[in-house]
Amino acid sequence: MVTMKMVQELQHELQKDGHVNRYRDLLGLYVSGMVDEQIATVIAEHIPTCPGCRNTTERLRHAHQERQRIERAQRVREKMVASLQRTKFLTAQVAAIRLKRSP
Repeated sequence: MVTMKMVQELQHELQKDGHVNRYRDLLGLYVSGMVDEQIATVIAEHIPTCPGCRNTTERLRHAHQERQRIERAQRVREKMVASLQRTKFLTAQVAAIRLKRSP
């Protein structure tokens, strides 16, 4: 659970020089939608005011979207391969049945 003290500490830390590198992982979690709502609000309010965090967040968002696109493509590929394997299996079964029936 996120406390108000944690939120205030984050707000304070985000005002310090060099904070972009220290909070890169947190920005990644933010982009992925994996942070508490209060933390997300603090970050969302901070990003427009900080070019470093804004640029980092944009790069992370692009990378996250690309990863999601690749994962979707992999799932589609897996379904297609499974479908082809079922088709090959069924074709072999039909061929075997036809062979048994032919005189």
